[in-house]
This record gives sequence, structure tokens and C-alpha cells, in this order.
Amino acid sequence: MLLEVKYFDFEIILFFWRCAMFDLGVLALRLALGAVFLGHGAQKAFGAFGGPGFEGAAGFIGSMGFRPARFWAALAVGGELVAGVLFLLGILTPLAGLLVLATMAVAMPQELGDRAAHRITHGDEPVDHLYDGVRHLEIAVERHDVRATHGAGCTHSAALAAELAKGRSLEEAARTAAHVASSAVRRGLVELGAGDGPVDVLGLSA
Repeated sequence: MLLEVKYFDFEIILFFWRCAMFDLGVLALRLALGAVFLGHGAQKAFGAFGGPGFEGAAGFIGSMGFRPARFWAALAVGGELVAGVLFLLGILTPLAGLLVLATMAVAMPQELGDRAAHRITHGDEPVDHLYDGVRHLEIAVERHDVRATHGAGCTHSAALAAELAKGRSLEEAARTAAHVASSAVRRGLVELGAGDGPVDVLGLSA
């Protein structure tokens, strides 16, 4: 009987230990999310931590085609700040989550860090947009009438990361990545697959 009581006590202690560790994990995650989004909001609102400030954020959002840019920038920045505060305080966390989702739903699919963003437009004139927090550059790219574009985005991202790792400037890396991705599409393996074929990064079609 004594052994059974000890075993039962051990199970209770283990149960409460696991509950405590789960609560600590959730607390750490909530605090981390709060700090991240509060920091990002402060960068865009006040220029904190080397951020672009509100004018820079408005310029970037304007380059994405949102008008009026300052209005949408205020919504995005305000959403990040409010979400960060709510996560840190642990109140209205479902609302904080919705604010984060709403902000991320219109965020850039490519991520180059806190101070840089890059995107590709598909208008009449193909062009890459690069914004580093200060300047907005347009990088002209060649459009190819080839049904083999699968993997073009991944190729661009990989080339960009590789060029940055080699110590190239952001602009140099973006221009090289645009050329690499465009060339891979031009050599695309159209005969593979039922839909759009894959790009040819390694020159297999040569």
C-alpha cells in the first residue's frame, strides 16, 4: 500500500510539473511574440532600432501600390504596436493574433530582414522592386514567353541569399538574383510535367 501511495504521489508531481512547463513555454512564446511585433512596430513608427521610421514605412507601402500610403502605413504600424502590447500584457490575445494575421496577410512574400523588402511585379513591364528602408529601386528584368516558371521564386531567393553571403551589397545581390532567375526561366524544361515545367538553373537543357 505504501508503494502505491508513493507511485500515486509521483504521478501527481509529474502532472503538475508538465503543466508548469507548458505554462512557462506559452508565456515565453507570448513574450517573444510581443517583443518582436512591438519592436517591428517601433522601427516603422519611430525609427527605433535603426528602423526606417514612419515616412520610410509609408514610402515602402506606397511602392506596393497602396493608396493613400500614409493611411495604410498607419494601420499596419498601429496593428503591430497594439498586437505587441497585448501579447506582452497577456490580455485580449485573440485580438492580438487577428491583428498580426491581418498585417501578415498583406505583407511581402519575400523577406530580407527588418530593413529590406523585395518583390516582383507582373505588369506590362516586368520589374523587381527593391526597398532598403531609404531608397526604392526598380530593377528591370527580361520576360520570357516560356511555360516553365516553376521554381523561379525559389531560385531568386537562393541566389539572393548566396550573393549576400558572399558580401555583396543588397542592390548587387538583387540584380544578380534577378538575372539568375530570368536565365533559369529562359532555359526552362518545358517538356517536363503536365503543367508549367521547372526552371533550369543548372543548364541541363544546353
